[in-house]
Amino acid sequence: MTKKGNNLKRCTGLALAFAILFSVFSGSLSAMAAGSGASGIDQVSDKAAFLETINRHLLSRDASFCVNYSGRLGDVYTDFPTLMDQVCAAGSGSGNGDYLEFSMKNMAFSLDYVVGENQYPFQFTFEYLTTSEEERYIDLRVSEILEELQVYGASDYIKIRTVYDYICVHFLNDYSLKNYSVYDGLTTGKMVCQGYALLLYKMLTELGVSIRIVSGASRGEDHAWNIVRIGRYWYNLDVTWDSGYSAGGVLSHSYFLKGSENFPNHTRDSKYLTSGFVAQHPVSPADFSGVESVSLLSPPEGDDALLFPGDTCLLSVSLSPESRASTGVVWSSSDETVATVSAAGFVTAVSGGTVTVTATAADSGQASASVSFTVVDFSKSSSWAQGGLRLLYGRGIVPVSLLTSFGSGITRGEFVALLVNYYGYAGGLLPETASSDFIDIEGHPYQSQINTAFSLGIAKGKSSVVFAPDDPLTRQEGAKFLCSLLSCLKGEIDLSCPLPSYEDAGQISAWALPYVAASYERGLMQGTGRSFLPAFPLTREQAMLLVERLAETEEIRADESGTA
Repeated sequence: MTKKGNNLKRCTGLALAFAILFSVFSGSLSAMAAGSGASGIDQVSDKAAFLETINRHLLSRDASFCVNYSGRLGDVYTDFPTLMDQVCAAGSGSGNGDYLEFSMKNMAFSLDYVVGENQYPFQFTFEYLTTSEEERYIDLRVSEILEELQVYGASDYIKIRTVYDYICVHFLNDYSLKNYSVYDGLTTGKMVCQGYALLLYKMLTELGVSIRIVSGASRGEDHAWNIVRIGRYWYNLDVTWDSGYSAGGVLSHSYFLKGSENFPNHTRDSKYLTSGFVAQHPVSPADFSGVESVSLLSPPEGDDALLFPGDTCLLSVSLSPESRASTGVVWSSSDETVATVSAAGFVTAVSGGTVTVTATAADSGQASASVSFTVVDFSKSSSWAQGGLRLLYGRGIVPVSLLTSFGSGITRGEFVALLVNYYGYAGGLLPETASSDFIDIEGHPYQSQINTAFSLGIAKGKSSVVFAPDDPLTRQEGAKFLCSLLSCLKGEIDLSCPLPSYEDAGQISAWALPYVAASYERGLMQGTGRSFLPAFPLTREQAMLLVERLAETEEIRADESGTA
């Protein structure tokens, strides 16, 4: 029994044809394989493997291959168009999906049944618009273009507009109807609608935008265009008809992000009019005119805000363009165990930590703005440290980064920032300008404080050009930095004090010995038990208590001497 499908006509704007042959084969599978043009037969027994195997051959641009399926035929095959849709969707990335489907020029297959073996050999023959080598060129060139455009972190709207405009500027419609592929367009600068739709699909898929290719008719010709999703809805795009047109240097957007009520002369093929496709891709009746950007007004975007558990604050935003302000935003919290945010923008602090609260435009799904909060919860620190931490916080000198994770190690940069803040608090004269030769602090959050500390002599680097701001601060480094700070504030301090009889005194570096002794003498650092543990890192709460102890000690000394 034999059944043949009808060949599709070659379209003016699209290139595609297929044929189907069904037959019953009474010989063996091996005999059938010997008579096929395929280099071998792939053996599969489940649907996923069946689809993935065909997909792999298509991506490799194999012209002829055979896949033998052993199982229930109805599980993998009902009709050829459905099979090809499933095959193209079996892979991920910009080379799959609609791109793969519309990259095929001619296709045919025969489906045999081997009597007595319960085998279904599928023999496929394909002709493609491009070779595998040309696809590699396309991937490389598209990657280069996207690097030039620099829109990876932008909203979906900005990605779509930027790529759309790029294609409009750099390509022309091929009225000779010779250039169907993306490769043709990239190498000649001209292509038909199929190439336009494929290129837009590939570039936006690489950028993470949801996009489809739709075929049908436009202006009396077979035609292809795209639909893209922004927020809840899909919008029509026809880059072919906008390409190459501008007025006064302004690009044409006559077919850009159009709703169903304003996209004339486009009729979809029946495949794209089914209830299933329409339900999965609801097209907005109106053109897109959504929010392009969101700005936080209170607190300003990028500013760090401090809260305590139970505190609340109301955030407000500004949307651009103003005509879309009524669409509103959707609020979200990156960690609701730290802080929650209501639909109206009320933030409630819950527990200690850092959290990012984001306002996302409701109709774009991408345009957004964020603010970071630090929720200070001293109950998360050790019980012996809580009183001192509250006192130090009250002095207004603690860097925000130290107000969470109290048991974590403090870095050299963080401790220096705390010391410089205390220096200013205690009346020290800060230099108008400060610099250093450290090559590893450029752009660091505490670059300014490190340069100031170096200029004042509070802190030195690990070498003349390396400060290592993110290295853990050791106890012996902390002792030296504290004593150096005191010297800046009070003049030279006594560094001839005897070293306490620590059991690990031999482990203290020679350069640190006088500072460890002086810090002990002034009641700043007492060690742990009978050891000093010089190479152990200081935790944030330990380091902050040292500074609070220093502040209290110096205030007592000032009171006793009657000096300010």
